[in-house]
Amino acid sequence: MPVVRPSVSESREYHYERMAADPQCSQSVILSADEYGYPLREATIHYPRRPKPAKNPLPDTLPASLFDSGYDDQQLQLIVSLSQHARHHLTNLKQEQWLTGQPDADRSDIFVLKSGLVPATGLNTETLPALLSNNQSARHFAGQQRTYWLNKDNQPSVTVPSWPPRRSYTDTAELDETITAAIKSGTDITEQLLKTGYIKADYLFAGTSETGKKVWITRSGHQTYGAPEQFLLPVAVRDNPLIGERHLTRDKHHCVITKHTDASGLITQAKYDWRFLSVCEITDTNDNISQVQTDALGRVISSRFYGTENGQKTGYSQKPLTLPDSVQDATEMKKQLPVAQCFVYAADSWMHSGTDKLPPHVLTLTTNRYDDEPADKSTQQIRQQVTFSDGFGRILQQSARFEDGDAFHRNKNGSLAAGSRKSEKETARWAVSGRTEYDNKGHAVRTYQPYFVNDWRYVSDDSARQDLYADTHCYDPLGREHQVITAKGYQRRTLYTPWFVVSEDENDTAE
Repeated sequence: MPVVRPSVSESREYHYERMAADPQCSQSVILSADEYGYPLREATIHYPRRPKPAKNPLPDTLPASLFDSGYDDQQLQLIVSLSQHARHHLTNLKQEQWLTGQPDADRSDIFVLKSGLVPATGLNTETLPALLSNNQSARHFAGQQRTYWLNKDNQPSVTVPSWPPRRSYTDTAELDETITAAIKSGTDITEQLLKTGYIKADYLFAGTSETGKKVWITRSGHQTYGAPEQFLLPVAVRDNPLIGERHLTRDKHHCVITKHTDASGLITQAKYDWRFLSVCEITDTNDNISQVQTDALGRVISSRFYGTENGQKTGYSQKPLTLPDSVQDATEMKKQLPVAQCFVYAADSWMHSGTDKLPPHVLTLTTNRYDDEPADKSTQQIRQQVTFSDGFGRILQQSARFEDGDAFHRNKNGSLAAGSRKSEKETARWAVSGRTEYDNKGHAVRTYQPYFVNDWRYVSDDSARQDLYADTHCYDPLGREHQVITAKGYQRRTLYTPWFVVSEDENDTAE
């Protein structure tokens, strides 16, 4: 049965930004592909800008000189980005091996051409190869990369890798002869480059003008793999040949990394919560320990650290921590906390009835000092912050505990009190910041200025719109912010054109 693989060979895009006479045009062309559909040669074409129109298309609110200033000689050039690729395909069906598209060689070049070379109907798959081959002098080398894989003898090779494919290292071009010739050091820099780890290599997909020429590459990402009993996982890595290997030790089931030994012999160890295969304790090279505790859902509920400083034990104690179930009870705690941070979650608060119904939120308690030092037992301070979010995880409001003072009064139904009780002296005061309202597309349309309220709970939108100040954000059909009306009535505007962006602040829009 014949097999058909439809693919896009050419695609062209026009960006008008409501300026019909001055669009930005680009085109993607697949010049060749292999039998599995992976591109071998592909190009991205950036067409030159059209001639300047007789009439200024910009709004009258902008300076008249901006129309001329928005033109640059580089916009009048035809720029073609050519990419060439080679892939490895492991397709031994008899041994049930099928893995295509593994990287082998990649190269990028930029052609900077005159605008007069563009045909009236534009470039396409048939005309572009001839244009590039006839203008090799306009070619600029942009970079290349070669990936080495382990062969059947466990040696780095550019041939088809053995199964399973294991990457050995990667060669990345950093300098060509044009760049090295421009370096005016007064001496031959070849020896200096060799000492610093650079290697001479041939050009990939070399053209006739590049025969005999070399490019300087860096070799990185060296990996050493374990035995099949270790699932052929990396057991040592090295960033480049100038530094030593970093050894990795895994658990007996080879699920996670439990120890990391650097080239100097310094060791970092990790312990895991096996319910989630997540790190719960790290011991660094100085034997300082950082711990996190998670609940049954994998959420972090506390974190602490301890170790030594100047030869003395320091840090948080190992006392167990039991947190209240509710956020309200946690905000009223007075005892010392043996952790740096802890969290109380209320993910189901939106399911409550009546005035107790609140958006999902989390309380963060942060201590300012250790709990087990005698001088600190009565001076530890705890910062309290409640963060409300919606069903998409976007922040709706953040409330942070502050000292006593004037604050708005929140009613039980979530509204702000009006009249004589609008603001009064409160013993429990919370600073609300980051309060944001979103539209049906998820854009932030109102961002309120910070204010004080006597309760940490969420303030309803209707009362906030009447009594508080907010910046209003406006968006275009593409979701880009184009206007901001500040809480004081000033404006910030952004105008998007095909070739540049105009940003105006309050000083530019003041009348």
